[in-house]
Amino acid sequence: MKQIPFLALTVMTIFLCSLLLSCGGGLDQTNSSSTGSLTMTLVWEDSGSFVFRAVTTPRSAPSGVTTIRARITGTGMSEMVQDYTASAGHGEISGVPVGSGLTLTIQGLDGSGNVTYQGSVSNIMVTDGQTYDCGVITMALTGGTSSTTTTQNPITTTTQNPTTTTTSSTTTTTLFQDNTFMQNGLVAYYPFAGNANDESWNGNDGNVIGATLTDDMFGASDQAYVFSRYNQYIDLGASSLLKPMVGSISIWFYADVATITDYRFLISNGQWGGGINSFDCTLHPTNSKFGCSILDGNSGKTIYAEKYNILLQQWVHVVFTWGGEGVYLYVNGELSTDVYSSASGYATYGNESTKIGQQKNAASGRQWQGKIDDVRIYNRQISGTEILALYDYTLQLRNFSTISSAGQVWMDRNLGATRVATSYNDSEAYGVLYQWGRGADGHEKRNSSTTSTLSSSDSPGHGSFILGSSSSNYDWRSSQNNNLWQGVSGVNNPCPAGFRLPTDVEWEAERVTWSSNDRDGAFSSPLKLVSAGYRHSSDGSVVNAGIFGNYWSSTVNGSFASYLFFGSGDAYVYSYRRAYGRSLRCIEE
Repeated sequence: MKQIPFLALTVMTIFLCSLLLSCGGGLDQTNSSSTGSLTMTLVWEDSGSFVFRAVTTPRSAPSGVTTIRARITGTGMSEMVQDYTASAGHGEISGVPVGSGLTLTIQGLDGSGNVTYQGSVSNIMVTDGQTYDCGVITMALTGGTSSTTTTQNPITTTTQNPTTTTTSSTTTTTLFQDNTFMQNGLVAYYPFAGNANDESWNGNDGNVIGATLTDDMFGASDQAYVFSRYNQYIDLGASSLLKPMVGSISIWFYADVATITDYRFLISNGQWGGGINSFDCTLHPTNSKFGCSILDGNSGKTIYAEKYNILLQQWVHVVFTWGGEGVYLYVNGELSTDVYSSASGYATYGNESTKIGQQKNAASGRQWQGKIDDVRIYNRQISGTEILALYDYTLQLRNFSTISSAGQVWMDRNLGATRVATSYNDSEAYGVLYQWGRGADGHEKRNSSTTSTLSSSDSPGHGSFILGSSSSNYDWRSSQNNNLWQGVSGVNNPCPAGFRLPTDVEWEAERVTWSSNDRDGAFSSPLKLVSAGYRHSSDGSVVNAGIFGNYWSSTVNGSFASYLFFGSGDAYVYSYRRAYGRSLRCIEE
């Protein structure tokens, strides 16, 4: 495939669960319970150049494409056709027999049913219980019309880069990942979704030496790499793209050591004890600190940024950024002020490759010990606001199930929660508290800082909780915008792909099904709603956690917005100030 700039890509990852059923005239079948699956990535081409997909609607196909059609053909079987909406990134197709020599054709149809894009892959082998990776399918602009076909029911389950899907009569579990998030300047991206491929499409795939796949921070299998001994690392190669003079590195890690007794290299470019050590990020035995450094090309000096008493045996997010704005280290979204340099620093490089988990010529025992996941390399200094958004965004990419209630399909937990609630006051199930209409920018953290400066736009550009006042109708925005949070494609929709905020009518339909009209009924419902409290608009304090439940809807009511309330003796849908922080529970479109 020809090399193309990542910023000009439109990428949709599709997972087709292939359930073997009897389909007269099909291939030989000996086990009616055999199953297989196909995965692929679509790259949409337009008149010789590639279409850009806005981050605000990352799961969309190019403008004008409303339907994705999958056609599967093979010797001795009838053509199988399945349609689903272009906004979907995940779908299922039934009746694909186990066998070899199949051809998959993907078509993009406009609203009139015309085929405007098409791509295909041949020689597919569907094996019982296995996943066949069809690779990248280029969707070329074709024009023309589609033939008349009989289609199956449209698919509604949606995800980006699905890594695990389990379907039963009541739930579907999917890991939501959006590889287009924060793509400006992204030169390499390693989500470690079963391999060390570079998902920025710049071709810097990693060569895995000894390291093995393991569970990620959300418990999804084969979605991170574990390193446990010397000469276990991932070699990213020596491409110039991986050697930015100005840049940023973002990594999630789990240090599987109780104490730090020696240096542990997380990522590096260069070598120990000679040559040019361009950059590295390392655990240090002194003060249990974590530090990153670059060799400044102007001064010839090594410039450090460090954090003391780094957390061990739990997942930690670090971002190291260098360039004209200084050299900085962020840990879990916060700038480290232990050791950092506001002086400019521009990296210089030799001929070494970049390695994850080790440094060239480092002594045995100085390799990484633990897990590494979601590595991003940028050729620019990403801002503190972007870093916080990246941290919060990743925390929302967790395994969760959907649950049916009141005729709707819902997420089984609050947005930002680590688990399904075990009681009405289960603090680990509280999740975050959003101001009505705001996106995931960090303000939703229960302990985020506050500011009294109102925002003049839909995106404030910071992660502070904005205090409301009478001058703004107690909104965080200086002039109210009633169009926020309106549906899956709505501005600032904080829900995962294919999900949105419920309306007040949908909350009311849910409430009337409870066994009792109070917090006990809310928790006893299939949704297991919790009393997570709320955040006050006047001072940002978290109030009544473990006592009251407050869930925003997408519905506006004058200058207020509607929400579901419940306590020890009552429950109802009400409307109040938009600057309050309340829980979110997403509903499937």
